[in-house]
Amino acid sequence: MSDSEAYIDAVLAGDQQAFRHLVRLHKDSAWGLALSVLKEPHAARDAVQQAFVQAWLHLGSFRREAAFRTWLHRIVIREALALARQHSQNPALTSETEAAVPVPADADRDIRDAHQRHYINQALARLDARESLVLRLFYLESYTVREITGLTSWSESHVKVLLYRARQNMRVLLEKTFSLKPEDLFL
Repeated sequence: MSDSEAYIDAVLAGDQQAFRHLVRLHKDSAWGLALSVLKEPHAARDAVQQAFVQAWLHLGSFRREAAFRTWLHRIVIREALALARQHSQNPALTSETEAAVPVPADADRDIRDAHQRHYINQALARLDARESLVLRLFYLESYTVREITGLTSWSESHVKVLLYRARQNMRVLLEKTFSLKPEDLFL
């Protein structure tokens, strides 16, 4: 039994405090998904908060056919997309440029990892919301294409096309905006 399942059982048995442990376990990945869609930290926080409220209200209907994480991510994505529609937010790929800052070749592993995360997050923030979301789900959250179709209700071919376009746009961003090649980040 996973930690999430134990906390779910506790909540369903009446231990309302157990839900805070579910929030603690899943808040970071939920926030990352919402930020991929909304591109604005405060809006992402609102979407995540609403998703956890919905999860709390509907926990009794969670059928455990998939992992809690998958069920919650589906709620987060739905809430983030709804908030994006509500605010007419869907930033497109832009040609903004920033000063190129190369990743130091002789930096220790922690510094290089921090640089990688920084550039990847900067690039994800500049991508179209759907492209950013599909990259985050596939590469950072390790969902399969089939699982992404279940989370987003997109067709498998649509997910594959989005992944292809997102990778191409990510490459353009890394090369033109940050003067980096993907292999500079993924050593």
